Amino acid sequence: MTKLLNYNSLLGLNADEIYTYLLIHEQIFDDIDLHSISLKNCVLEKCTFEKTILANSDLDSSQISDSIFSNLSFQNSDIVSCNFENCTFKKISFKGSSFSNNTFLNTAIELNTLAVSN
Repeated sequence: MTKLLNYNSLLGLNADEIYTYLLIHEQIFDDIDLHSISLKNCVLEKCTFEKTILANSDLDSSQISDSIFSNLSFQNSDIVSCNFENCTFKKISFKGSSFSNNTFLNTAIELNTLAVSN
């Protein structure tokens, strides 16, 4: 199921859901399971993801800015054609993930593991 939302109507994200053209602004996701979530053509601004499971997820053609990702797993995820600007990734696992056509501007990345497939 594809959900089309903006942040004013956002009650929460759910695992195993597909979100398209979603604007997420100044949201905090702490210690939640969002595995297998799909964010396509979404905009995330000033968000914090802490101890969140994002394994087996798809990020496609999304814009992510001024956001923090800390102590979480992107294992076996597909991250394609995304733009990350002024983001911080701290203690992240990208094991088994695939990346292509992404842009990272003013972004700091501290990995738990360097096992990233191309």
